[in-house]
Amino acid sequence: MFFDRTIAVGVIVSLFGMVLAVAAYAVVLASISVEQDVRLVGVAPSPGSIVLDDIGDSTRLSVRGYYSDRSFGDLDQSAVTYTSTDPSVARVDENGNVAAMDSGTADVMVRHAGFSKRVPVTVLGEMTMPPPINPDMVGVLPELGLEAEVVLNRVMVELVPGYDVDDAQDIASTFGGEVIFSFRTFPGHLIQFNPFTHRLPDILSDVANNRIVEAAYPDVLIEVSDHPIDTLIGAGTPPRYDGSEYTLAGFERAWRIIERIDDLDPVAIAMIDSGMLPEDGAAPPFTRHDLSAAFDWNNISIIPEPDSTSTTRDDVFHGTAVASVMVAANNEGADPLSGVVTSPGNVRYNFLAFAGGVVAGTMGRTMSTSGTTAAYENLHDVRDNVDVVNLSFGTDLIRGLGLQPPLDISEIKENFGFYSARFDIVEDMSHVTFVPAAGNDYGVDALQIFPARWSVSLPNVITVGGADRQSYTPYGSIGPAVTLGAPHNVLVVHVDEAQTGYFDLSGTSFAAPMVTGTVALLKAIWPGLTPTEVKEILVESADKKTLCSSADFPCPASDEQEWSILDAGAAVDELLSQIVDAQVRVNSRQQVSGGYAAIDVGVENTGQRTWPFYAEAWVRSPSGEEVQLDSVENVVAAQSSHPFRWGFWANESGLWDLKVRVSRDDTGSTELALSDWGEAVIEVLAPTSAPQPGAPPTPVPSTPGGALQADANVILLADTSGSMEGLKIESLRESVIEFANRVDDPGEFVSLIDFDSDFRQLIPLGPMGTDLGVWTDAVDMLDGDGGTAFFDAVIQAVSVLESDGAPDRTNIIIALTDGDDQDSRRTLDDAISALRQSQVPILLFAIAYGEPGDYELGPLEALAEATGGAAYTADPVDLDRLYTLLSTIF
Repeated sequence: MFFDRTIAVGVIVSLFGMVLAVAAYAVVLASISVEQDVRLVGVAPSPGSIVLDDIGDSTRLSVRGYYSDRSFGDLDQSAVTYTSTDPSVARVDENGNVAAMDSGTADVMVRHAGFSKRVPVTVLGEMTMPPPINPDMVGVLPELGLEAEVVLNRVMVELVPGYDVDDAQDIASTFGGEVIFSFRTFPGHLIQFNPFTHRLPDILSDVANNRIVEAAYPDVLIEVSDHPIDTLIGAGTPPRYDGSEYTLAGFERAWRIIERIDDLDPVAIAMIDSGMLPEDGAAPPFTRHDLSAAFDWNNISIIPEPDSTSTTRDDVFHGTAVASVMVAANNEGADPLSGVVTSPGNVRYNFLAFAGGVVAGTMGRTMSTSGTTAAYENLHDVRDNVDVVNLSFGTDLIRGLGLQPPLDISEIKENFGFYSARFDIVEDMSHVTFVPAAGNDYGVDALQIFPARWSVSLPNVITVGGADRQSYTPYGSIGPAVTLGAPHNVLVVHVDEAQTGYFDLSGTSFAAPMVTGTVALLKAIWPGLTPTEVKEILVESADKKTLCSSADFPCPASDEQEWSILDAGAAVDELLSQIVDAQVRVNSRQQVSGGYAAIDVGVENTGQRTWPFYAEAWVRSPSGEEVQLDSVENVVAAQSSHPFRWGFWANESGLWDLKVRVSRDDTGSTELALSDWGEAVIEVLAPTSAPQPGAPPTPVPSTPGGALQADANVILLADTSGSMEGLKIESLRESVIEFANRVDDPGEFVSLIDFDSDFRQLIPLGPMGTDLGVWTDAVDMLDGDGGTAFFDAVIQAVSVLESDGAPDRTNIIIALTDGDDQDSRRTLDDAISALRQSQVPILLFAIAYGEPGDYELGPLEALAEATGGAAYTADPVDLDRLYTLLSTIF
């Protein structure tokens, strides 16, 4: 009860303060597009997501408000609350201090004034990886039909369910080996032995005949595309590079759209790859364009760090370069490109890179199956806080094993159990989008490439091939497993001991992170997207092109093959068309005195997210002359409305027409709503008062300082009829007392009127400096008894403002009622006429106070719309929604 009443108190106090802000907005007489009242539309925690490396680590959240003028400002921190969805993993105190308690994931929910935001927290703890591979123990075993390199002193065994590491150790002992690593997500164990006394082919043959062994296979090295690179660099450095691959892929358009959105959700990007710089940047010295200077080191965790012996530069930085396509923060050079995600500048992300078993020395661009399996397991541990995973690697192990595609899972497991095990993890993480590269094996069917082939059987996998958008020729692997094509060329810095310089290099390694980055942009806009929806958006918005024919390039299934080529801008547009929408709500008739007409039009956001809408208006005079007024842009919260205002000098008395168009942006090509001629009529009653009589309709020039400031006359019209008895009247009493206690500006005149079947002005209209005891005595008289004569009360309130108010002040009625009029002698139309024909302009705000079904909202909306005000609903046991509405709309 106390909580409900406290919120009700806040509602009245907040409403009064907000309405006073509306006063300035409502009396503008000299501005075509007035400064809209700044209101809170969301909260913005920083950081947007948290990664804590070890148990016991901590960090602190700070929270700012996001306002309707697209600015950020401080909030009353004492009014911000923090709660953890799993305190056993991440604990948070009342000041926003987040502490790691155990490995896993949790969310910290940040709340203020009815707004909430989710902050994902990942506690890594101890990440397990197999022991490093000795590069001298790597080779090729042709007798196994393997073209890939294998680790000559290791074998992976998968046991029949029910057997454990002790049984694996018994098997290892038969040939003098030992279990050096056990996996958590499937019954697999890595056995190491002496290759000088036992040969890998013989061990595989013997182990496979053991009744408790389901599969046995060598620890194979998975190839990562051989790109000796360091980082993506900015456009204009050198001048010959203009970022055309990004432009052709639609990123410029996507970035321009996203830059308009300031309340994006944080995104968590993960990747499995080889050759990544450690978190602290500890690596050989680099040139100014290298990632040691360009990478956002405060926003990345490498798990675990690569083997410290991997120091050959062109061997160890494949993963770092792939990451740079998505999230590098390179701010050097002219007009720099800084990665798909960071280029807009307003996407908050966490980046987790899992080193997939990096081999020291010249093996730095490969990953072992055992290390990659462990990387998948570590990824699985933080699956609840990951949105998209990049996999820029792959190998043609089907061909290496002498098999023919397509293969079913049983064949894969029989010959290479590792892949079916990892398939299970990706399948289990069905809420996460995985983006593997198709591979650089020219003309090879991607069904032979792992993990690329998974796209044909898992809806959360998007396999990316390389595609030249200008010549529309494919690069690397092709076939039905390729979901999407993307540009594969980037300008990179080549750094090794021999040379340093700029080179244009290609590979599906760079096509994949372009798609991964696009997925991140989509998830930042709408975090509720499922992987299936992401895939549908990317494919439906893609550029459809025929990429190859039998004349110039072999296709696996036919002479021609149609590819869907990434268009990031079209993908963002497609998503917004689904979640951003609006309606125009105009008054059917307005009357204005004098030659100046101030037009209020309600724009209702019927979409699913807050959006900065762009509105244009035209007026047509009685003689048919049309004038376009200036455009207005304003942020409107989801499922809410907000008035947009225009003004003009009318050169004729009579009926004027109005047309309004609302768009998603200022291009006019994304029209969402249009009120055509005839839907709204403005009647200009008096002769023109324009500076030059007879001149055409003229938009009113802006005045210095924007809106004119004016004090307010406010009537609190409190329904105390029998239908308000109980909780509603109790909350009302406490709210009014708190209101009187807090609002003491002598410039504001306030009256308290109590009505049921009668009308009683308990406190006359006067300065708020009135003694608090007077208010206390008056509130005690609010009794919750009698009938309801609401329409009569509105008409009498108009009379009070006409007699006691002033035309140079803002005159406001705040009606708190259930709207169920039963006893008025006058009608709704009478009340509307009284408001419209008042000698002073009046704004009416109505709160339908009660549980759903207990109030009549229609009459309240009609009264409010007649004045340019608004009507709201509020359940006295759940006033949080009303508080959110009020702070959003004003």
